[in-house]
Amino acid sequence: MNKKQEWSLQILLAAGAAVSLFLFLTNAIPLIQWGWIGEMAKKSRYVRPMQISVAIFFTILLAVNLWAPALYARLYPVRALRRLMRLRLRYLLAGMGIAYALTFIAVGFARHEALETRAFDLGIFAQAVWNTLQGDFLHCSLKNDICLLGDHFSPLVAALAPLYALWQDPRMLLIVQACAGAACIVPIAWVAREQLKERGWILAFAVAFCLFWPAKSVLHEDFHPEVLVEPLLLLAFILLEKKRLGWFLACLLAAVSAKENIWGIAFMFGVYAFVWKRLRGLGAGLMAVSAGMFLVSVNVLIPFFGDGSYLYRGSYAGLLQNPAGGIVRSLVNPESLHYISKLFGPLLFTSFFHPPTLVLTFPVLFQNLLSLNPAMRSTNYHYTAGLTPFLFVSSVYGLKALLSRKILPGRTGTWVILVFLAVGVLNSGASEYFYIWKSRKHMTPHSRAVIEKLRAVAPGASVLTHNNFVPQLVNRKRIYQFEYIPSPTKAEQARNLGVDFVIFDAAFWEPGTAPVETAANELIKYGYALEYTQDGFSIYRKAGNIR
Repeated sequence: MNKKQEWSLQILLAAGAAVSLFLFLTNAIPLIQWGWIGEMAKKSRYVRPMQISVAIFFTILLAVNLWAPALYARLYPVRALRRLMRLRLRYLLAGMGIAYALTFIAVGFARHEALETRAFDLGIFAQAVWNTLQGDFLHCSLKNDICLLGDHFSPLVAALAPLYALWQDPRMLLIVQACAGAACIVPIAWVAREQLKERGWILAFAVAFCLFWPAKSVLHEDFHPEVLVEPLLLLAFILLEKKRLGWFLACLLAAVSAKENIWGIAFMFGVYAFVWKRLRGLGAGLMAVSAGMFLVSVNVLIPFFGDGSYLYRGSYAGLLQNPAGGIVRSLVNPESLHYISKLFGPLLFTSFFHPPTLVLTFPVLFQNLLSLNPAMRSTNYHYTAGLTPFLFVSSVYGLKALLSRKILPGRTGTWVILVFLAVGVLNSGASEYFYIWKSRKHMTPHSRAVIEKLRAVAPGASVLTHNNFVPQLVNRKRIYQFEYIPSPTKAEQARNLGVDFVIFDAAFWEPGTAPVETAANELIKYGYALEYTQDGFSIYRKAGNIR
């Protein structure tokens, strides 16, 4: 290749890198904001240009790397990346973690200001933490006025009270959750360093976590305590590998306080320790204690604190009638296979090449595959929490197995890293810029006025309102959300609950329920007076009650 051809290729790839990076970070939203192009409706249409540009760019880069390695080393994007990679690893990982946390804090705050956070689940946990600060341990009116331990056994939630005391706002939980997600980067990089040694793979796995859609989508979905213990689960694995057994058990004990299903992960840690680490006593004891504590949690503790039953048992009712047939049907069907591909595909299915660590994914994976609830087989919700750490651990070990068997080239395999990162980018979904932009579009003068009115409601008053309004009002002992069913009506709910305020907005009206006018007339009939109304937003106060 002569100088002119090389110069042309340099310009082409530099421009391609700039365009791909722009589309990856923004999904071309600035072009819409500047009025250069129109909106593209579906989310997939915003993702597609990024995927096309990235696929083309990485294909060209890969081709140059394979057939002209000397030229590849001279390419401007490659040289810039190598300069960046020469920074100390600790600074790169710290920078990734800070950027990751700040990004998802910004997304969470934007959703909250756009009235997109909800009672389920930010409102539930924020109210329980706030009530704990008032001396009413994990009380939650949104869950039928029970201690929240009667829904899921999550005592970890109470431990958030000191942090919530610093800033009594539900967004504090979003901050904590985003920081917990970011805290996974360092232990994942540590596992990659211990097993793969190469700096390129250490950074590749750290970047892959930042790109991983299931991990990102969890942080789009309000708040869930099991997300907080993902870094603890990673740390527990590392401590077990180093045979620091006391600290391993301490981390695991903290982790199981997040939710009763984490006992399944603890059980599988016992299997791993017993079979593959040859720690027979530890493994057998851990399996026995974990199985016992899970049964105690769902059959004794949760019913004791709740209404006498375990609600989520119903998600597996079909399996109890025909276990063998139900399990086969749940595992061998297109929906389940698609779910598995969405989880393991972004990491090139490398997890499957190391069964000992792959089994650590099984508790949450099979929990989701066997459930009657199809949402549990979506990567858009929090149901992958507890699974993601072990996807990355098993991927690292699986990749090591492939490299050690010479199935893939070792130190000369830069192209493998390129493919690994390209697949991660292509499966990363819409950018966070996209989500912030979508939320900001919902920040209208009307929504701002609504938030102002909601935050002015008397702190001691009980309130019945929409799902999306609950997080704005949640620091109170009694708050309830409207049902999504025709009966009882909103007014009947208000009468039955005896709330001080009923607040609604036509824009958030629950589908299938009586119209606004009917609800307003019924409220007046039951002794509520209209205190404020504007643009479809109304506040009704019970006559003679707190202002």
